[in-house]
Amino acid sequence: MVYILLVSNVHNEIKLISDYCKENNYIFFFLDDPSKTFEFLLNENITVCIINENIINNAGEFVSSLREEGCNTSFIYIGEPSFQKVRSLLKLGFYDFLPYEYENNELKSIVNEALENVEAFEKIKGLSEDLEATNKKLLDRTRELEDEKKELKRYINILTETSDYIKEVNSKRDIGEIVKTSLNYLKKYFEDRIILFTFIENYREYVVGSVNISYKAVKNYTWDLKDLKHNPWATAITNEKKRLFVPNPVEDIYYSQSSITNIFSGGFLKIPLVARDKVYGTITVSCVKDNLPKEDDLFLNIFSEHTAIAIDNATLNERLQDTIVKLEKAQEQAVESEKLKTLANLAVSINHRINNPLCAISLNVEFLKRYIKNDEKLGNVIESIERNIDNITQITSKISQMKTISVKEYLPGIEMIDLDD
Repeated sequence: MVYILLVSNVHNEIKLISDYCKENNYIFFFLDDPSKTFEFLLNENITVCIINENIINNAGEFVSSLREEGCNTSFIYIGEPSFQKVRSLLKLGFYDFLPYEYENNELKSIVNEALENVEAFEKIKGLSEDLEATNKKLLDRTRELEDEKKELKRYINILTETSDYIKEVNSKRDIGEIVKTSLNYLKKYFEDRIILFTFIENYREYVVGSVNISYKAVKNYTWDLKDLKHNPWATAITNEKKRLFVPNPVEDIYYSQSSITNIFSGGFLKIPLVARDKVYGTITVSCVKDNLPKEDDLFLNIFSEHTAIAIDNATLNERLQDTIVKLEKAQEQAVESEKLKTLANLAVSINHRINNPLCAISLNVEFLKRYIKNDEKLGNVIESIERNIDNITQITSKISQMKTISVKEYLPGIEMIDLDD
């Protein structure tokens, strides 16, 4: 709707503008009191205001004050023509100027132009608002993209860091080295956090490493996790195998009684190290005011998973090495047993093959001794034979009684069974 205000006391002007508004279905107002005009223009949405100099003498200051208050009405001035005056009025916010001696068509034409100007201004204003809204959306989207870029960069850094960690930790075969490597990376990622690395065995949790707190101060800390029904810590970590977030342990009924509150009075996040459904231990990270560790932290997710895998692999490797040692011992024992079995069989053969002939030789020697009592030389030969018979008998006896087999060098590169032990 178009609203036109005439500030004048000239009857012909009033009638002319009134008829013009009726012809075009515009809403017409007129005032002849300057004191009321200012407030009226501020409170009413007037499209075009025509001001006669007879009513408002200092029209420039009048309109300038309205503009400062946010009035967007299009003003037309009627008064004495003067180049300087017209110029100053246009600068102060008037749309156009008419002298007193104007034609009726001139006034109508200027009002039409003023209305067209208002319509154009509204369109421009609408476009400006649309552009401003679009620009705001673009700025908001730019900020979102910057935030996404920062987040993406953070994820890339995390993935790079965890990739390096995975390569390094998977090269370790000793559990102690795995713990040491893990703590080094945790210290880089959580510069100011207190961190404990624990192992769990037979429902007993104990500290094996720490960050930002002396290991000597915490190495004797242990926690009993047997009571799954009444211990939320043990239930979450050992039974459910999920992480546990405790923001205020001091006010918690269970944790206020636990020694962990001495270390993590400001809260903590405890993450189980799980591989093949076995909980090997935990990583416990302290809370820092206004910077709590996220339960879905990407680094912690990847870190805890691969730390558990590395510990699991190291444990399997230790078991494998133990098994290999046991197999080697068992193989040695089997070989030794087979040797003894073979030796026992050999002893039976020796007793059968050697002792029987020796027995016959001994009988013959005894027979000969009866006939050569006075022959010293033959007596010495017979004694030598008897000594060798005794030696052979002792050797066969040792072989049959051997429990272990030991060897000694006979010639370079050649070994023989040691019968002297």
